[in-house]
Amino acid sequence: FLDIAGHAAVWNNRRGAALVGETIFKSDLAAEQLKPHFSSLLPKLYMYSYDPAPGVRMSMGGILTSLTSAVGYSSVSSALEDNIDTTFAFLLESMGSRQWRMREAAAMALRDLLPSRKFESVEPHLERVWYMVFRSMDDIKESVRVAGQGCARAVSSLSARLCDPRLTGKSEAEKAALLVVPVCLKGYTSGVKETQQISVSLLTTIIKSGGDNLRPLIPDTVQCLLSAASELEPQILSYAQFHVEAPEDLESSR
Repeated sequence: FLDIAGHAAVWNNRRGAALVGETIFKSDLAAEQLKPHFSSLLPKLYMYSYDPAPGVRMSMGGILTSLTSAVGYSSVSSALEDNIDTTFAFLLESMGSRQWRMREAAAMALRDLLPSRKFESVEPHLERVWYMVFRSMDDIKESVRVAGQGCARAVSSLSARLCDPRLTGKSEAEKAALLVVPVCLKGYTSGVKETQQISVSLLTTIIKSGGDNLRPLIPDTVQCLLSAASELEPQILSYAQFHVEAPEDLESSR
């Protein structure tokens, strides 16, 4: 790695990405030597395959594909499945990095890691995923905020599915709701408009499908939604409240 990393031209063209795989991973000996380190290398390579710089992104993607094949995996997704906990932990840690490139890459990588995950694989991480996504949506760097918004849509879709007993099962849906709903309530009180909107939207979705699983959460949820009804409604409705002739028309619009 150090020898190849010293040549910028290698990292910045397609032949360089191919050369990495051919020179490092072509021998059985190299693969055997790398296997003990694979679980720690995988999360880093996966995240850097989403780096904002196209050259780094392409090179790291080539290394990632070659490495997973060399150690015996049929695909990158199967390797991630076997190392899901270490991957989640590294991405979540990187979302809090001082370097904006790492924060952006981690958010984009997490966005693509989340879909189709089962509850058992995300349960230990789901609460922290939401907190770090909220943090990304309020980042000082615009590109990080955009990546955070994409990640928020992914985790929102996943959470809605996990909290639906028709799609996940009653027991797991109840556990998921007990994790997700309190996080959404805190997201609503964050003061960040985008965070408030996605929190209320997800709460509404969960309420429609959650059923009896939501009974312990009803008091706090109702209070949040009542506040949201007034605070997040379009300003035009507040203006119209004092200028319409027929109040019933306004209520219909609401």
